[in-house]
Amino acid sequence: MDDDIEEDPLVGDEDQNTGVKVVGVGSSAGGLEAITKLLSGVRSDAQWCFIIAQHRAPNPDSALVELLSHHTSMTVTTAIDGEPLESGIVYVGPPGCDIVVDDGSIRLPEASPQKRPWPSVDRLLSSLAAEYGPDAVAIILSGTGNDGATGSTAIREGDGIVAVQEPSTAAFTQMPSSTIDAGAVNLIAAPEHIGSQLHDLLFGRPADPPPGSAADDTLDIDTAHLDKIVESLRRTSGVDYSGYKRSTLSRQIERRRRGRNISMDEYVATLSDEPAEASALARAILVSVTSFFRDAPVWESVGPRLKALARSLPDGEPLRLWVPGCATGEEAYTIAMLAADALADSEGSGLSSRLKVFATDLDEAALTVARRGHYRAAAIAAVPQRLRDRWMYHSTAGWAVVPELRECMVIARHNVAYDPPFPRVHLISLRNTLIYFDPRLQARVMDLCHYALVSDGLIVLGLSERISNVDSVFTPVDYVHRIYRRGDSNRLPSIAVTRHLQAPPAHPGTSPNDAPLPTRTGPELAYRRILQITAAPMLILDDHDVLIEVIGDVSAWCTVGEGRQTGAVTEILRDPYKLGVRTLLSRLRQADATTADIVLNEHDPVRITAALVPTQFSARTAVLFRTEETVTTRLDAGSPTESTPVLDMNAQLDSTQRALEAIVADLGASNEELQAMNEELQASSEELQATTEEAQAANEELEATNEELTTLNQELQARTNEALQANTDLTNIQSSLTSGLIIVDRELRVTRFTPLAVRLFSLIDADAGRPLIAIPTTIDIPHLEDDLRATLEQRQSCLREISSATADYMVQTQPYLGANGDVRGVIVVVTDVGRSVPPEGRAMSH
Repeated sequence: MDDDIEEDPLVGDEDQNTGVKVVGVGSSAGGLEAITKLLSGVRSDAQWCFIIAQHRAPNPDSALVELLSHHTSMTVTTAIDGEPLESGIVYVGPPGCDIVVDDGSIRLPEASPQKRPWPSVDRLLSSLAAEYGPDAVAIILSGTGNDGATGSTAIREGDGIVAVQEPSTAAFTQMPSSTIDAGAVNLIAAPEHIGSQLHDLLFGRPADPPPGSAADDTLDIDTAHLDKIVESLRRTSGVDYSGYKRSTLSRQIERRRRGRNISMDEYVATLSDEPAEASALARAILVSVTSFFRDAPVWESVGPRLKALARSLPDGEPLRLWVPGCATGEEAYTIAMLAADALADSEGSGLSSRLKVFATDLDEAALTVARRGHYRAAAIAAVPQRLRDRWMYHSTAGWAVVPELRECMVIARHNVAYDPPFPRVHLISLRNTLIYFDPRLQARVMDLCHYALVSDGLIVLGLSERISNVDSVFTPVDYVHRIYRRGDSNRLPSIAVTRHLQAPPAHPGTSPNDAPLPTRTGPELAYRRILQITAAPMLILDDHDVLIEVIGDVSAWCTVGEGRQTGAVTEILRDPYKLGVRTLLSRLRQADATTADIVLNEHDPVRITAALVPTQFSARTAVLFRTEETVTTRLDAGSPTESTPVLDMNAQLDSTQRALEAIVADLGASNEELQAMNEELQASSEELQATTEEAQAANEELEATNEELTTLNQELQARTNEALQANTDLTNIQSSLTSGLIIVDRELRVTRFTPLAVRLFSLIDADAGRPLIAIPTTIDIPHLEDDLRATLEQRQSCLREISSATADYMVQTQPYLGANGDVRGVIVVVTDVGRSVPPEGRAMSH
């Protein structure tokens, strides 16, 4: 080779990879335009093959191959089952079936009737991930629904490449957006630019450092930028990410910023201007990665302990399990299988009444996968054969969880750090969730889990998780596999939880209860001042006995100042008054009265009065403290004026006994109400879950049908445009002819003619559809009908020369052939040849 010739580095890179580079392309509604732009932008020397999975109706007359072939120099063909893959070819999946790759060849398996539309993009990409690993490439273009997100995640987990159309350039944004939200994207660009950057995607990409590595620690973003990003995420997603580790946030922020190829300042501005990008970043931070029976030795240790828990359950009590951060549900179903297996020997009604598994996460797209309970074959490889045969079944799309086990699952969006925990749980699997939290948030979550567990309940942590305070609140039972037991402590969580699923702090870094209270109005201040002067000191409580207002000086009875307050009333009362106030509030609730009062004892002459004060929205309780000049409680007549220690003690014991009885009765009533409410909520939840699943199934079917119709409409529109262009070309060609032209059908009726034909035939526009032989001529044309019949029946071209006193013409007939070669009519060409031939007409055949 001549030294002056410089080798193309990109071509050289590609030659080093001797295998066929396979690119899977998924699209749906609006995909035709995106695919044409993608193929138009691919380099002509690219030695790859593309497999197109375009959602469309099962119509064999699709023109997709023909339409795409006009926009690329590569060969575009309909895929054939068993055909080996070759570079430089675009394989289009045929309608009515799925398309996958197996052992370097195309396979066209039957599409699942339950999973529309077809072909499945997820199924194609999952097969590429299994077949090619880090060499797999996926491109997701315009479309509705979320098909392709799961398959893209599989490719990304195998260190492959995933490119997505910039949603703002897509006719339908759901498919690219759902893939972006899954956090499985290397590049986001317009389709015409994706093609031009394929070499960079395949041969020039930087690797992401693994979480927790030394390189990962160097991915740090300055505090100013990070605070702005966390605030944008809080506004968009309703979740406070300030408690996540900086390295976790920085890694995901940097990955998405690099994908857009913009500066950090520009990316911060993008998050504020584009809620879709903020939502996508929030989803990426959640890191929805899981698998069946991950860390198998852990589950070998958990299995027997679940059996022990099942044996210890009282009759009629279900086994309750909780999997926070369940992602796409594999671990939740893992623990559900083990629990169902542990309950196999127990007696009772259906499994759903004996087992409840709460699978929660913040990632709604991941939860959607979990609710479906369908997984590809490679995903369930680690499931033991015995459990797979019992709790899963084979489907056309892979494997699915049996309905009996699915009915035991409660899959819901839930923030483990801020939402109320599920109560009376026997086991919590919190594996590989806390590693993304800072120590403050870790302690908060552990405190909530301690509260959620029953006495002797178990919690399972990830093998790589080292939580500083775990040994102080739990007892290790299997330190190697990170399994701990809750002790007998009945302490409440040291932090408050929110009452709604999405109740983030008002500002990053503050607790949910730190939001500022509303300011007072002028009349409020006036009323409050009047009460301070004229009324007894008092506490104002809400309908949950939480303190919201202090009026007057209550320092003699409480450890709190004046003004608006928060917190349970019993937390601020001084010890001598706690029991009395509890008794008083209980008496007020039970008696269904509006006021109640109590005098603690005659040596502390304080009368405490509780009164219900109705407001516009809910009842308020006012607790007043008044000092009596004379003790209202007297001894019986004839008794000594001073009580003896024994009588005084008996009086106190009697008062205490009544107070305890009131509290026990109050707790019993509250427990019954909570139990009834819980049963109603569980029933409502199950009904809502069933209704939601039915609605989702119906919606998916409608979306699939809409995608097929949209794709078909696009193909028809493209064909219409081509027909219009062809008609325009034909009209221009006819206008430029120097000869007259007449086209007749098999019945010799006129279908089309040009202006020059009127020199010989007296044609007008209204003659379309009339027999040609019935049209008057300016010159007699002998044997015209015979020539037309001969051309139709014998495919014989005839040429006849005729003359008049002023001009000579040549009349030629030739067959008009259809697309399949059959004779559809006759073309009659009339040419003015002047006086170059004798006036006698003669006929010639060819």
